[in-house]
Amino acid sequence: MVPVTVDDLAANDLLDDGPPVCWQRSVEAVRARKDDLTGLAVASDERIEAYVLHAGGGEIVSLRPLVEDGSVSSSPTSIFNARLGYVFDNGLKLQVDGFNIFNTQASQIDYYYQSQLRNEAAPVNDIHFHPVEPLAFRFTIAKAF
Repeated sequence: MVPVTVDDLAANDLLDDGPPVCWQRSVEAVRARKDDLTGLAVASDERIEAYVLHAGGGEIVSLRPLVEDGSVSSSPTSIFNARLGYVFDNGLKLQVDGFNIFNTQASQIDYYYQSQLRNEAAPVNDIHFHPVEPLAFRFTIAKAF
């Protein structure tokens, strides 16, 4: 994770003329507030792979709208994973991975569409979601030959 600014995103063609992104705010609004926004990005040597912008007070400004007019948006989700491991001189590797280490109760992905339960008189537009997997650990023992 590296710090990123609106200018960094513009320099990498991620605001204009790039692949479509789902901004809760228009690109013009993001550019107008660029001095108030900071962000984090996952970047390779060649490009910025993923990013999120935020303002003071924790306001996330790059949420994904679930409908074109932006009237319904997904909520932000932060999931923290960790890995700790060691490779011994003889090639034996011990590793533990922790997934969702703060046991976040949120949705992994959201959809907005019409559905109807048996006890409902008419279909209802609503957010449907897949929950985040609960806290889990994976232990690995491997040997290189």
